[in-house]
Amino acid sequence: MHIIIIRGVMLVYWAAFIVSFIKAFVEPYQAIIFWSGLILLVVHLAEWIMHRKKLESLNAGGANGFVQTVLFGIVYWLPIFRKA
Repeated sequence: MHIIIIRGVMLVYWAAFIVSFIKAFVEPYQAIIFWSGLILLVVHLAEWIMHRKKLESLNAGGANGFVQTVLFGIVYWLPIFRKA
């Protein structure tokens, strides 16, 4: 149940991040959303690079694994690793 809530919050956050490129939010929210989004994107890309091989060995890699890792990070791959 908690994972579903966290994933929902992450999707809303990523939607706000994308919207911030189309229509600017009021300062300081624009800067906060932009910079935290870039940091989160870099962190999630690093997670994908570090865990790509293990995800592929568990049939959770590929394009789907990449997208879900970039969107959700540890919320995506940790439950997969715990089941393995």
